[in-house]
Amino acid sequence: MRPARPGEWRAFALIAIAAAWLLGAANPATQAQALQNSGKAPPIPQAGPLAQPKPLDQVGLPVEATRAATPADNPQTPAKIALGEKLFFDARLSADGTVACATCHDPARAFTDGSPVSVGIRGRVGQRNSPTILNALYNVAQFWDGRAKTLEDQAELPIVNPSEMGQPNLEAAVTAVAAIPEYQQAFKDVFGKPANRTDLARAIASYERCQILFDSPFATRARSAMPPSAAGSSSIAKPAATNVTR
Repeated sequence: MRPARPGEWRAFALIAIAAAWLLGAANPATQAQALQNSGKAPPIPQAGPLAQPKPLDQVGLPVEATRAATPADNPQTPAKIALGEKLFFDARLSADGTVACATCHDPARAFTDGSPVSVGIRGRVGQRNSPTILNALYNVAQFWDGRAKTLEDQAELPIVNPSEMGQPNLEAAVTAVAAIPEYQQAFKDVFGKPANRTDLARAIASYERCQILFDSPFATRARSAMPPSAAGSSSIAKPAATNVTR
């Protein structure tokens, strides 16, 4: 093996530096540290196709258990789900307008942020990573430590967490929302009254209840290949297009 020529050492060094940079850039822990050092929150994901409410017509989905997971005082409606989705991606709920629910629950990352610990307002780092909201409606408690019993309770706490959205209280978030004409009309249409902390949490929870995932590409293809009689005898409910109480 011949020794490397003088110019080749420089090329090797540049390649090694570039590889190290790329590996670091792709490392979630490195990204979290960089955000903390910068004092900035991560970018907010866009609401795309992966953020859409999921249908009940999925292979293996327990339809009755899914409906039972919806509390009687917060029935699902299309308008409420749409309002919840808008709030989920709106950074105006945070103290400085930089962090939304979707910041830590990115649809492109299975509604997580892919980081060992989550980064919130002004680059503040939390104590844990973000659990997915996929199928969270079936949880007996929310958060890793189970400190919230319902999705409605869960929806409130990140807003007032100083390391997440940083509001001093929920009323501050409600005030920010209530000043926006489109939200004024939406809350009136959905709940029949102005924005308030209870209905804010109910709307977000309704959207989160629509994030149900049981189907897989294989299961979908297998079902499409089934004869109508066999497909009709499965446990899948056909009438409901989305997770909406009718």
